[in-house]
Amino acid sequence: MTPASLSALINRLEVGSFQDRWEVAKLLPSHGEAVLPRFLELLQEEESDGELRWFVTRMLAEMPGQATVSALLGLVNRTTDGDLARAATVALGHCGAPGIEALVSLLPSPEHRLIVTQALAHSGHPASLPPLLDLARHQDPALRALALEGLGLLADPLAVSPLLAALADGVAAVRRQAALGLAAVMPLIEPQRCLEGLRPLLADPNLSVAQAAAQTLGRLPSPLAIAALAPLLTTPLTPDPLQKTALQALGWQPSQAVLELWRQLWPQASPARRLDLIAALEGWTDPPWAGPVGDLLRAWLIGLGQPNPDPSLPQQRALALALGRLQVTQAIPLLRPLCHHPDPSLALHARAALRLLGQEMA
Repeated sequence: MTPASLSALINRLEVGSFQDRWEVAKLLPSHGEAVLPRFLELLQEEESDGELRWFVTRMLAEMPGQATVSALLGLVNRTTDGDLARAATVALGHCGAPGIEALVSLLPSPEHRLIVTQALAHSGHPASLPPLLDLARHQDPALRALALEGLGLLADPLAVSPLLAALADGVAAVRRQAALGLAAVMPLIEPQRCLEGLRPLLADPNLSVAQAAAQTLGRLPSPLAIAALAPLLTTPLTPDPLQKTALQALGWQPSQAVLELWRQLWPQASPARRLDLIAALEGWTDPPWAGPVGDLLRAWLIGLGQPNPDPSLPQQRALALALGRLQVTQAIPLLRPLCHHPDPSLALHARAALRLLGQEMA
C-alpha cells in the first residue's frame, strides 16, 4: 500500500462513520510501524471523539510493544470514560507479559480493580497466573469469581487447588464459577477427587450452581458421570432445569451405558424430556454409533404410532428429523407413510427426513 493510500485510510478512520471505522479497523493494524505513531497521537488527543479513540485502542491490541503498553496504561490512568478504560485494559491483556505487568500495577486502584481483573481473567496469558491466584482469595466475591474463570481458562496445575477450595465458597456465584472452571482442568485431577468435590453441589440451594456442577460432572469418565447424574433423572424431586442439564451433560459423551440409560428413561419420561433425549442422540454422529442409535430411534418412533399419536406429535417430528440427519436408511419404510399423515407438520418433517436420506418424495 502506498503512503498516499495509507494516509487516506487513516483519514477515513478519523472522520468516517462507525461503519467506515469498522471496515478500516480490519486493515490498518497489519501496517504496524507505519500507523503506530499516528495511533499513539490520537490516543493522546483528549479532544478526539470517544468512538475514534475506542477504535484506536482496539487496534493497538494487535500491535503490542512497549510504546503501546505505555500509551494504554496512561490512558487508563487519566480517562474518565468507563468504556474507553475498559477497552484499554482489554488491549493490555493482549500485549503479552508487559501488558500483564501494566495491568497488575493498576490493581491497587479500587476504581480500576474490577475491569483489570476482567482483563487478566480473559487474557489467557501465563503471566496472569500469579495475580489471578491472589485474586481468587480476594474479599470481593465478584473478583474471586472472575479470577476463578481466568484460572480455568489457563488450565494450569496450580489452578486446581483454588478451584476445588472455591466449591465451598459462601457465595453462589463463586461456587458456580469454580464448578465450571474445573471442567478445563479436569485432565489434571484424579476423577474421584473431582467427583467428591462436585457431587455435593448437585443439591446446592442455588439452581445455577447445581447446573454448573452437573455440566462438569458430565465430563468425567462415563461410569462416574452416570453414577453421579443418573439419580437426578429418575426422581421427581429434581427441578426440571437441573434434569435437563444433567441429561445434556450425560448425552455429550456417547457410551453403551448412556444409551441403555436413555432406553430405560424413555417410557416414563415427560414429553419435554423425551425431546431432550432425542436431541442428545442427534449429537452421536460417530459411525460406530449409527446402528445402535438408529435402532433406538426407530423403536421409539414405532412405539409412538399407537394407539393415539396426537399427544406425541412433537416427538414424532423430532424423531423423523433425527433419523434423517443421522442417515438411518433403515428408517425409510417408517418415514414414507408419515408423509401422508393428517398432521401437515409431521408430514413436512417426514418429507424433510427423506430428502436428507436422498429419497424421492413419497
